[in-house]
Amino acid sequence: MLGWKYFCHFYLLLLYQIRFILAEVNTLDECSNTNIEDSSCSDTTNDTDIHCLSKGFIYRVNTSGECVSKINSSVHVFDADKKEVDLTVTGKIKDADVENYSMYACSASGCTRTTGYIKINKLTIENLAFVSENDEEFVSGNNEEYILTDPSSDSVFSVINGEEKYDGIILKRTPNVIYHDNSPNETTIIIDTDTKKEAGPLNVSELSPTSDLDKYYVYKCKNGCCKIIIGHNIINISTMKIIDVTD
Repeated sequence: MLGWKYFCHFYLLLLYQIRFILAEVNTLDECSNTNIEDSSCSDTTNDTDIHCLSKGFIYRVNTSGECVSKINSSVHVFDADKKEVDLTVTGKIKDADVENYSMYACSASGCTRTTGYIKINKLTIENLAFVSENDEEFVSGNNEEYILTDPSSDSVFSVINGEEKYDGIILKRTPNVIYHDNSPNETTIIIDTDTKKEAGPLNVSELSPTSDLDKYYVYKCKNGCCKIIIGHNIINISTMKIIDVTD
């Protein structure tokens, strides 16, 4: 399991050495087919397919503007030609290309343009080591989720959105990307402040009067921006879920 100490090291390498931030000026265009969300998708892909937006979702479309597929999960990176960048292909990403990329975080509720860092080339760039677990090459993998509470001043990430300041934001890390998961969603999560990750269930038989339960914070998050819930929260420690007593 990737620990918080490892994540900090990984994050700092990205932040201070690699310094490739996805450009915010590039976005996907609106789909020319205004009724695309009501049409069925063929799932027949072609190298000429591009991507577009319609009512908050990203669609892969063919040259006729017909739907090929709909994106509703994870993180996706697109080049200047609106084609998805395959982040699992070693050596495909070139330094200059990144300036023209756009990144989107997607969920079942839609997709939102976001910011993050991506792994460039195999394991090194400009002779700087890119730390990766077990020295793996570019691979696909599940997201690992963290709460970032205090980003560096020169980080691409921020806990301030307009005039609103949050207690933390949701970061996700795949083998090739660290990104702010600001996809449309609402959630309440319990965070272990030692690992900065969602707390797992506790075995009641292992608890004692000296068990440290103060390290668990409850965060209420919307679109990847989180605030700590202040006050008394009733929690089922065997599931690490909040018990709703309002009914």
